[in-house]
Amino acid sequence: MEEELIIENQDPEESMIVDRVWDEMHKVKGFLFQIDFYTNRKRRLNRRITYLTIISAFICAFLALINNCELSKWIVFSLALFVAITTTVKEFLPNFIQAEEELKEIDKIYDFYKEYLQKLEKLFRERYYLNTDVDDIKMESRFNSIVKTDVDMESRLNRLCRDLTDDERINIRKKTIDYFNRNFLNNNINNQRV
Repeated sequence: MEEELIIENQDPEESMIVDRVWDEMHKVKGFLFQIDFYTNRKRRLNRRITYLTIISAFICAFLALINNCELSKWIVFSLALFVAITTTVKEFLPNFIQAEEELKEIDKIYDFYKEYLQKLEKLFRERYYLNTDVDDIKMESRFNSIVKTDVDMESRLNRLCRDLTDDERINIRKKTIDYFNRNFLNNNINNQRV
C-alpha cells in the first residue's frame, strides 16, 4: 500500500531545492515529449519518401517496358528524375530526411531521460512521504548526484532534434502541464506549482 503524501508548510527559502527538482522534472518531461513528436514525424516522413521512391521505381520500370507511346516516355523520365532527386536529398540533405542512425541515437537519449525523470520523480515524492527522512539537505545532495549524470545529453538532443513546428511546441507544453496536473497536483503534491 502506498504511503499517504503530505505537504508541509515551508519557508520559501527552504523550498528552493524543491523548486529546482520540480523545474528539472518539467524540463525533462518536455524533452521526452519533444523526442516523441520529433522522431515520430521524422520516421513517418522517411517511410513515406521510401515508399514513394519504391513505387516510382516500379512504375518507371513498368512503363519502360511498355515504352510505345510518347506519354510513357515523359512519365518514365519524370519518375526517374523523382527517384534521383529523393535519393540525392536523402544522401546530401540530412536536415530534410534524417538518417535512421541519428534517430536511433535520439532513442537512446529518450531512454536516458526516461530513467532520469523516474529518479527525479522518486526523489520528489519521497520528500513528501510521511515516513521518510528526506529533508531539503538530503534532497539537494541526491538531486545533485542525479543531475551529474546529464553531462552532454541536452546538447546532443539539441543537435539531433533540428526542428519543431510551433504546433508541436504548443502541444508539448500542454502535454507536459497535463502530465504534472494529473500525476502530482491531483495527488495533492505541491499545489502551488505549474
